Amino acid sequence: MRTILILLACLLMSACGKQAVRPDAIPQAKDLLPVYIPTYVPIREELRQRCTWKKACRPSEGVDCAKQRGDCLGQYERQLDGIDAIQGKPVPR
Repeated sequence: MRTILILLACLLMSACGKQAVRPDAIPQAKDLLPVYIPTYVPIREELRQRCTWKKACRPSEGVDCAKQRGDCLGQYERQLDGIDAIQGKPVPR
């Protein structure tokens, strides 16, 4: 009886091993998702310089202070344009 059970178990186990091995399915192009990887872009030092102006002025120096602030604003906008040219546009989500 024991021999019959062992032979039956061997027969069943050998039948399982004869199944065809299916290779891993290769994903189709429609199943792939684009992955955006953010990268560090070094920014030159001249594009990171700060502009200085008087924080507080006397009323008689108001026009000069406003001109300094306007010049700094123009400098910052030129620097940001330079950074955008190096860095590119943000990745759409």
